[in-house]
Amino acid sequence: MRPKGDTAWDDAPPGIGRDRIEVYRAGLSTKKRQDVQERLKRGDVRLVFATNALELGIDIGGLDGVVLAGFPESIMAAWQRIGRAGRSWKSDAFVLYFARNNPVDQFHGSNLPAFLTKPLDELVINPGNPDLVERHVPCVLHESGSVDGLRNGAEILRPVLYDAAEKKLRAGSVIAKGVTPQLYINLRGGSTGQYVLKKGEEEIGTMSAQQQFREAYDRAIYMHGGATYRVTEIATGRDGGSIHLQEEQPWLHTNPVITTTVTMQNIFEGHKWSSAGPEATYGDSSSMERIHQVVEVDERSDEERDRWTPSSNQARFDRAHALCISLPPDGSDEAVPAMAGIGVQTCQHLLRVGALFSIPIDAHDVFTHADSGTRSIFLVESYPGGIGIARKALEVWRGMLKVGMEVAERCRCAKSCPNCISPPRSYDLDKDAGIEFASRLLAGSEGRHTHEFRAGLWEPVR
Repeated sequence: MRPKGDTAWDDAPPGIGRDRIEVYRAGLSTKKRQDVQERLKRGDVRLVFATNALELGIDIGGLDGVVLAGFPESIMAAWQRIGRAGRSWKSDAFVLYFARNNPVDQFHGSNLPAFLTKPLDELVINPGNPDLVERHVPCVLHESGSVDGLRNGAEILRPVLYDAAEKKLRAGSVIAKGVTPQLYINLRGGSTGQYVLKKGEEEIGTMSAQQQFREAYDRAIYMHGGATYRVTEIATGRDGGSIHLQEEQPWLHTNPVITTTVTMQNIFEGHKWSSAGPEATYGDSSSMERIHQVVEVDERSDEERDRWTPSSNQARFDRAHALCISLPPDGSDEAVPAMAGIGVQTCQHLLRVGALFSIPIDAHDVFTHADSGTRSIFLVESYPGGIGIARKALEVWRGMLKVGMEVAERCRCAKSCPNCISPPRSYDLDKDAGIEFASRLLAGSEGRHTHEFRAGLWEPVR
């Protein structure tokens, strides 16, 4: 993105100086994000490489264009990003879209009319998540402008946000003048603890505890703000901690081997089709993750430099809302490939791809998991306490699976590939086995469910 209307830009030689290029992402500190926004508005910055963090309530205006490096995760997000440019009535703007090697990009790259004519997505939200509500109350009060403004919007905000905001006012909270509370919201989200990234004594960003475990473990190579760092020290406290970084060579890369186990803890709602049929439940889950080994590679030559296991190599994350779909084993089809591990493991990716087409989510909002032993596939939210994705998925999981199956069937690959269902660096999948397992889930769940989950029991529907 670059601003318009500056003769200095027009007279400049080809190319942009490094001091006029910036990175904008959620993990940057609040101070750094504010600085990038102000410099972009003034015209000091000409080009910004940004994640979807730049979408959030930022009215910069005067941008020549937007380059979409891959299709955003929803129709709404796409229009939001496109809308950063072309706000001036005096000149034209452009949008360039580069399709990446994944199912969503390949679909929209081949079917642009589907994007241009599709209605906006249905929003999903969980107003019952107290952590989520608490973070948004300052923004509600700021947008209201006054107590009267808050009361005028009561019909829109009720019941949760309005009640929480009113409670703050009754307790003596005051709407701060000249302060934009949106800038103080941690865009990383989550309540599993926050880590501060430190380069020397300077705080340069933040990350969640779950991201720290997966990406900023002992001696990890970590990219931040366009620079490459190595983790030299991790100080962990009660609600997070700090991660100390030092600059490292840009061609180094670390790749951890991580295994995950997901279990449902508290089921809120569930449907079952016959005594031996599929089960679909929504509730709280717990994820246990373990780093078995880390491999460091020199990307110039693909040469392996080192291997190690981090000293802190296990972590548990609770309160993640999840959808679980399972087909109870009956012992009669163990020899069928679709019922073996490969079919179940592949089916989770059919669900993942289908979710991206069915619910307005970012790919980082959820992850999928499969348990071959119980023949279960999971869609797990990344935000503790849930933002409504898993609940919505319980309603539309059959449609999600059908979309994932259609994407896989249309692809010309033999087994699976990034154009259909294979994620980057994935193990080998077998889409035929995955489609067969998904077909059994769908065939067994035709019609109305026969049982509902109530207080720990599957009770027949009367």
